[in-house]
Amino acid sequence: MRRTHNRYPALRRLFSIRGKVTILMCFLVVTTALAVTVWIFRQFERELVAQKARELDHDAFYLGIQFRDQIQDLKEDSNFLAGTPPIQGIVRALKSSTHVDPVDGSSLDVWRDRLTIIFTQLLRAKADYLQIRFIGLADGGMELVRLDRGGPAGTIRDVPADELQPKGDTSYFRSAVRHGRNQTSLSGLDLNRERGEITDPPVPVLRASTPIYAPNGALFGIVVINKNMQEIFTSLATVAHSGRSYYLSNNNGDYLIHPDRSKTFRFEYNEASRIQDDFPMLAGAFGRDNIVELTGMHALDDGKRLAYHLQKINYDPLTPGNLLGIMVTDDFTDAAVVSDHVLKHAYLIIGILIVLAIGLGAVFTKRLTTPFIDITHAVERFGTGSTIRNLPVNAFGEAGVLARAFQRMVAAVEEHTFKLENEALERKKAELHAVAIFDNATDGIITIDKRGAVTRINPAAETMFGYAADDILGENVKLLMPPSVRDRHDGYLDNYLRTGKKTFIGTRREIVAVRNDGSAVTLELAVSESHSGDTITFTGIFRDISDRKQAEAALRHSHEELSRSNAELERIAYVSAHDLREPIRALASCTQMLKRRVGAELDDASRELMDHIVDAARRMSDLVDDLRSFIELGRRECKLRSVDAGAAWASVVNDLKVEIERIGARVTAEALPVVRADEKMLKQMLTHLIANAIRHRCPDRPVTIHCRARKHEGNWEFLISDTGPGIPAKFHQEIFVFFKRLHNDPLISGNGVGLALCKNIVDKHGGRIWVESEIGAGTTVIFTLSAIGSD
Repeated sequence: MRRTHNRYPALRRLFSIRGKVTILMCFLVVTTALAVTVWIFRQFERELVAQKARELDHDAFYLGIQFRDQIQDLKEDSNFLAGTPPIQGIVRALKSSTHVDPVDGSSLDVWRDRLTIIFTQLLRAKADYLQIRFIGLADGGMELVRLDRGGPAGTIRDVPADELQPKGDTSYFRSAVRHGRNQTSLSGLDLNRERGEITDPPVPVLRASTPIYAPNGALFGIVVINKNMQEIFTSLATVAHSGRSYYLSNNNGDYLIHPDRSKTFRFEYNEASRIQDDFPMLAGAFGRDNIVELTGMHALDDGKRLAYHLQKINYDPLTPGNLLGIMVTDDFTDAAVVSDHVLKHAYLIIGILIVLAIGLGAVFTKRLTTPFIDITHAVERFGTGSTIRNLPVNAFGEAGVLARAFQRMVAAVEEHTFKLENEALERKKAELHAVAIFDNATDGIITIDKRGAVTRINPAAETMFGYAADDILGENVKLLMPPSVRDRHDGYLDNYLRTGKKTFIGTRREIVAVRNDGSAVTLELAVSESHSGDTITFTGIFRDISDRKQAEAALRHSHEELSRSNAELERIAYVSAHDLREPIRALASCTQMLKRRVGAELDDASRELMDHIVDAARRMSDLVDDLRSFIELGRRECKLRSVDAGAAWASVVNDLKVEIERIGARVTAEALPVVRADEKMLKQMLTHLIANAIRHRCPDRPVTIHCRARKHEGNWEFLISDTGPGIPAKFHQEIFVFFKRLHNDPLISGNGVGLALCKNIVDKHGGRIWVESEIGAGTTVIFTLSAIGSD
């Protein structure tokens, strides 16, 4: 192509940036003009069609309203006749064996004459009513009363009994008897018939039928009015817009109204004359019970275009199949001619714009592209290694920006090339360093591919497993595994490559490996993976932990020995506490007996010494009991379950009721939650805390003890406050130490064990316990328990 451009300068200019920009401008102008023209034309034509559709829709909608209004009186008159007294009088008389109405004593003939008068007056008032009938259910739907316009010159006549006919097999009779009381149904539109023959001249007729029920609720018959629809059809023609055609069809598409009257009601003569035959695009709208609206254009054989709008209406809600199709059409040819005229003028404007675009494009592109051509030549020279010169760095607009950017790019490329050379050198050094680390690492390193084959092994791994590199490279790494796990290794790799689920990658775990000589070695293994394109490599780092495992075993053995020693000490302390109780009690008892026997002979100092012995023995006994309780608590298993803290508090208060009432203390609590705890231990702790508050009370103020709880970070904090003397801040931690007493007052009982027991109980529950107190302001003991549902 380059040689072709050199041989043909004109072709070269055409494919230059200047030629391409000129072509592009022309193309954009033409494309834009065409697109805008076509869009405007389509919008103009679409608006013409939409306007015509709105007009036709209005006509069809108005025709439908007129039709329904015209037949509304027919339904109301039929419903009115069904409720007249003569109808029910005839029903009651016919039900009587004597044909006499048992309600008012009128005979059947009297009631019939009265009904005949009503029918006659209605026919005189409504000239378009052809006949009115009262039809019974019996005898195949026999007519009971019928008045029509069959008299001389179309006068009203009362049809004699011998001319009455059964109508039970007619569609309007069957439709009427299916409906309930006071429900008037309308028949389909057809031609009036007498004894099965179409009357001459043909008369389009619509029937309104209302069911009649006997006093006992049973269906008796129907009232029917036949309406001449010719006058309605004629009035609809006057409603239609001038110059437009309108059509009326039934749900099957058979014409009921057509500009050519010879095409109407042909279905009554077993002939086909349907709207979908003349307008095939409407075929899908007929033969269905749903109401539809269709609007569009129809091209006629003579080249004319016809706008149409079809609307289907249901004129009888009780009979969904009785639908009418109302279609209005109008000639759209003139509007299409205007549209074509507009399109021709648009094409002329496009031609003028193309000529202007070519001229302006040539001038504009020359000035626009000259700097870019200079930049192109500079780039070609730079590609061949020549020096960059004559760049239009001072050009206006994007060309100058591009030239300056290219100049900066050349400098950046030269700098980047220098950096790449340095990076390549550094990368080579890093690779040599990585090789040195790999070869000199004290841990064993082995790399494998995705099939498990060994691809690389360092000297430390060779020493660790007893294999030379040449002996193991290419072999499956499961060679180093015990026989019991070798078969599972390939499954691990396949599962990871298939699912991506990691079971050993990125973790550190202990394994047992097999050396070349068959001996086992305990290792710590860490596996990582790396990707290079489609290649996956797994690297395992092995560390011999045999010495560490031996140390852990020795530590475990020492821990077991220590546990046994602690258990033995605990057992000795428990037995000692049990065995000390009797000598201490004996000492106290003997001292008291000795005092009673020789007390009168002793001086005051001797008796005081004996009192000290008794008190010391009592305290020693209490101390032994507390020690035993502490040991028992340590040995007891903490059985956690849901415990109502409020119920536990109430139980403890009740147990201490005598002591509380003795000192006049006020012990209260707010609503307490349900927690996870050992109920017995919880009650023991609450007992110690209440007793401690009573024991360390202020003698000069009322004793008040209050308990409340608050939620904090998923746990419950219990706060038990008292009005005691308070605890100095420096002792807030020491009070939970076993046997720690903050005073030596012999009048205050206690051995410093209670709060230590409480701390032990809270520790067993995984909680914390602390105090908040100030001298003279009372003390609040706070401990935490797990809330229900927490882990």
